[in-house]
Amino acid sequence: MKVIVIGCYYSAQLDPFFESNYFKGKQNISNLLYERKLLAGLNAVVTPGDLAVFSVPHVGIYPVESKKASVAHSPIEEYVRAIDYNAFAPIKHHSQRRALEKALRAYEKTLPAEECGTVLICEAYLPYLAAADAVFGDDPRFKTIVIVPDAPRSMDNSGLVRKLLKGGYLRQTDKLLCKADGFVLFSDQMKRLPWAEGKPTIVSEGIVEPVEPTEFQKKKIVFAGKLDDINAVAELIASMAYIDDPEVSLWIYGNGNLALSSTDPRIHLCGFLSPEALKREFASAQVQVCLRKTSIKASESFPSKLFTALSYRCAVVANRFAPFNRTLEDALFITETTDPKDIAEAIERALSAKPESFDWKALLKEYSASALVANVLSMVSR
Repeated sequence: MKVIVIGCYYSAQLDPFFESNYFKGKQNISNLLYERKLLAGLNAVVTPGDLAVFSVPHVGIYPVESKKASVAHSPIEEYVRAIDYNAFAPIKHHSQRRALEKALRAYEKTLPAEECGTVLICEAYLPYLAAADAVFGDDPRFKTIVIVPDAPRSMDNSGLVRKLLKGGYLRQTDKLLCKADGFVLFSDQMKRLPWAEGKPTIVSEGIVEPVEPTEFQKKKIVFAGKLDDINAVAELIASMAYIDDPEVSLWIYGNGNLALSSTDPRIHLCGFLSPEALKREFASAQVQVCLRKTSIKASESFPSKLFTALSYRCAVVANRFAPFNRTLEDALFITETTDPKDIAEAIERALSAKPESFDWKALLKEYSASALVANVLSMVSR
């Protein structure tokens, strides 16, 4: 069975570029990281020669003239086809769709008449959906599964023309989503969206990719991310007033629109840190914190940094910004609110917990890339 992946695959060579923009708050790379982990999982289980990846890099996040270079030296390079297109804004979507459709038709013609397979679309992006539908939409040999990190959106709502264009874009996207055979959704709330009702679905809030554990610094708490109100950074700083232990330290990394300050010598406001240095900070933390002041909506995914934190096998404090399943519930130290006193109580529980009390095997069994791939292939075979 062939597995045809359509998305925005990039090589690990570009990690420093993407991660630098991410930690500066300029770019969300969670979907790209998720896709790369998924492809690694697919490459591990799909028969060699049966995996074909069509990469349509988004202009604006790649360095100039690097669309084709983005797949160089990748671990599945021989399966990746980089799709080039005209990035001139008024025709970009049309050019992406036509170029991708042409590549998919050329590939489809090489397949034996009896060949069947799965088309795995890594984002609810109109050019991907339209090209796949044009080639495989009426072909009973192929099932289409769409990964939906966030409910579809395309443009800014500002201005009447943009609003009209966005309305048309979303109507076309929803129409094509209704034709899909199944979905991988990033939150349980997404099951309520009209095009998902009654269809086979898998909820995969994220992928945990274990990092080799190192010696952490006791009583060290780390937060990294955008410094804004939604991430409850001010409340996190205020929570230290309720923690009496003078050896506890809080290290905050990131940029944002909050003017933060503290006279507490245990609190370190460090600003932006390079991705490699930040990874060392993650590895040295006894506790990482992931807070969100608003509950996620049906149109939104889980914060990716929650799964990044879990990958480091440290204690993770999070508030209940969404319903957690039993596995996540057991892996996190949960505060019901973002009130500073409640955050402090959860941090103290995390600091006093023994590392052997965490059930990492259960977490990896449900949230590893291989588990996701197995679930997707099982859904296709139903």
